[in-house]
Amino acid sequence: MKRSRVALSFAVVASLVLVAARGVAEERMEVLPFHSEIVWDRLDQEPIPEGRCTAPLPSGLSYLWLSKEYGTATTAHLGTGPYYAEFCVYGILSNPELPPPGNGTPMGFNAIELTWTAANGDTLKATAELIGVMTNPALAFVCAVSFQDGGTGRFAHADGTVTGLVYPDPENPQAGREVHDGWFRYRRARHGHGR
Repeated sequence: MKRSRVALSFAVVASLVLVAARGVAEERMEVLPFHSEIVWDRLDQEPIPEGRCTAPLPSGLSYLWLSKEYGTATTAHLGTGPYYAEFCVYGILSNPELPPPGNGTPMGFNAIELTWTAANGDTLKATAELIGVMTNPALAFVCAVSFQDGGTGRFAHADGTVTGLVYPDPENPQAGREVHDGWFRYRRARHGHGR
């Protein structure tokens, strides 16, 4: 009788361990290609809020405004959804009494924060830095983009590295397009068997 109770207890514990192991196996991290094409049609220049845009700048330059960019992204593994970016614009402050963008001449930007919203509402967040400028065949800003535990839902622990090319519209300062390529990974739930 005692042996049967021990065997039964062992069987129960083993079953619980298997269930827990199956639950862990239901999610996996997998490296995936990242490709996103973005069109933006609104670019706001706003006064810099307290605590934002604090990185040191070269002598003679000042932060001018916080730019906020709104658009739509079509992205592999996310679908089509809203895209938002904000970044700190710096340059020569010539008219501090005027509101942006009339307060100075921009010369660069930094402290870039990006947010993709997937078709189901999950968000993927990243930081980026300007690493270069291309002029041929068209003007493009080159940005190094990094996903580090940024986002909500299935992207809460996403990470990865992407290169972004930002093409401003030469005839419309409120518009432009972007192409981002690289890799990322996030927790993907398994559904059914054999996947």
